[in-house]
Amino acid sequence: FLHVAVSENPLGPFVNSKMLYERFSIDAHVVETSAGLFLFYAEDDTTAERVGTRIYVDKLIDPYTPANLRVEAVSPSFDEEIFMRNRFGDGKDWHTIEGPFWFEEKGYQYLMYSGGCYQNDTYHIGYASAKSTDADLTKVEFKKAVRCRKFCPVIIKNEIEEGTGHHSVINYKGEWYAVYHGRDIKTEENAEYVEERTARICRLEVKGGKIKAER
Repeated sequence: FLHVAVSENPLGPFVNSKMLYERFSIDAHVVETSAGLFLFYAEDDTTAERVGTRIYVDKLIDPYTPANLRVEAVSPSFDEEIFMRNRFGDGKDWHTIEGPFWFEEKGYQYLMYSGGCYQNDTYHIGYASAKSTDADLTKVEFKKAVRCRKFCPVIIKNEIEEGTGHHSVINYKGEWYAVYHGRDIKTEENAEYVEERTARICRLEVKGGKIKAER
């Protein structure tokens, strides 16, 4: 459940001030534009064709008060986004898209996210984009990046790392970078799963509504 924590100092201590939603909600990312404050976050939908967690955006009336006019921003659409098959024994595969991060560059808006399950090979960072300068982020129609209508992640397991997910994006001296977590790839000597994810960084090529990672 999302809460607002308050402190007079960035180093804390923080006080748990107010609950934003009285329902399952995680991974808050607050953005301020000329139209005000907006909250990207993840929440479940158990009625959709692909049930599971997805990303919504809501306007904040103030830092403590959501307008409760949420709009679905990114939805599951691929099997690679399945967190667990038949998760609750009802025959439905549970999908997960979470960890939203929004930024804009040269007339395009980008909404990156984490997808799938951190224990699976398809756990990844993906993105959706929109050619828009609209400051009201609840009105922006993000389109998920695909390649020939197929799954098209930005960062995913490769020959050196796996478990690549939840991230932030920074711009340093005009260059974009993703800071994310991952773990070194398993070897034959250490094939058993060990949860040892660490913070990592890679440069992003961001241009014309597309994002490519340089790993």
